[in-house]
Order: sequence, then structure tokens, then C-alpha cells
Amino acid sequence: MNDIATRSIDMDLAEVRLLDDGDGPKIQGYAAVFDKWSPDYGGFREKIRPGAFKATLAARSSDVVALFNHDVNFVLGRQKAGTMELEEDGKGLRFTVRPPESRADVIEAVKRGDVRGASFSFTVRKNGDTQTFTDKMVERQLLAVDLYDVGPVTFPFYPSTKVAVRMVKHWREEREAQIDIEIEKRGLAAYRAITESRSARLKRCLTA
Repeated sequence: MNDIATRSIDMDLAEVRLLDDGDGPKIQGYAAVFDKWSPDYGGFREKIRPGAFKATLAARSSDVVALFNHDVNFVLGRQKAGTMELEEDGKGLRFTVRPPESRADVIEAVKRGDVRGASFSFTVRKNGDTQTFTDKMVERQLLAVDLYDVGPVTFPFYPSTKVAVRMVKHWREEREAQIDIEIEKRGLAAYRAITESRSARLKRCLTA
């Protein structure tokens, strides 16, 4: 699935705060943390592995935008403008953004502690995830993703039950298709083995 998805983290882990180093106020926080399982989204959960954002951060074409509540009308900064920095550290994906003066309301809300969450939007790169299937749960690990935006949010966003059910259905169908292919391959291999065995016995009988 290549639809753009949005994920948030617990407010206590986001560490959204206001900095002022003499170059104007900056908002800093973690849009994602590594190796923490998400809540159970109705039979589906996931976690982000270290290095998942490496390709995006290394790409010269990368131009991730910082948005407030993922709203394109509330742009706080962007990579290519030099008003936002992104980096992976031992904890996760950290952003530091210098909002424009027109976003003084967001700056004030962060300063007061009214806004404490953080989030990011992404798509999964080819072969950029793994899934483990059980009778009760689909567990996905994100290994490589393309980032679109990050930033502070008022409320952490989690996939709805409807979205989660669709995810589980998709991955189970995908897994079942893989199993069918494997059974077909094994069946063909077994058929070939039987055929070869019969041919060998016939050959021995003819030469006896």
C-alpha cells in the first residue's frame, strides 16, 4: 500500500518544547521514536526501526515540510528553506523548526504546554517493511519510509478502527496469496520428484 499514512507518538515521548538560542524561537520534538510498539489498532500494531528515515534524510531531493496539525495552511518551516532540521538519533526522528512570526500562536501554545504531541506523514518504500502474522495480530516493522511532513499536533493521531481493519485485511490477503504460491511451488516440486523417481525405476527395469 502506497497511500500516505500519518502516525503520532505518545505526548510524553514527543518532548515537544520551545527553544530560544538567540536566533528566534524554535520548536523541537520527536516526530517518531524507535522500537516502541504502537497501540493495538484492532488486530494490528507496528513499530519503527532505527534507520527507517535514513534514505529520506540522505536524499538531496528531500524537502520535508513542518506543519502544525498536518495542515498545509499552517506551515512552520521546511528543509530546503533552511528553517527546519531533521535528524535521527538514538531515540528517534527529531525535528527542530524555526516558525515564521505569523505563527506566534503556535509558538505560544507550545510554550504554554497546550501543544505537546508530534506526528509525521509517510509512505513505505519498496521492501521497506516486514510483517509477522498470528491468529490474533498483524505486527509490522517499518524499515524504510519516505517522509512528507512532520510537526507538532494538538492531539496524537492514530489510525481509526476502520483503517486498521482494512490494513489487517490487506496483509492477511497478501499473506494468504504468498502461502498459496508456496504451496503451488512445493506441489510442483513434489510432482517432479515423483515423476523423476518413477522414471528412474522404469529405467532400471528396462536395463535389468
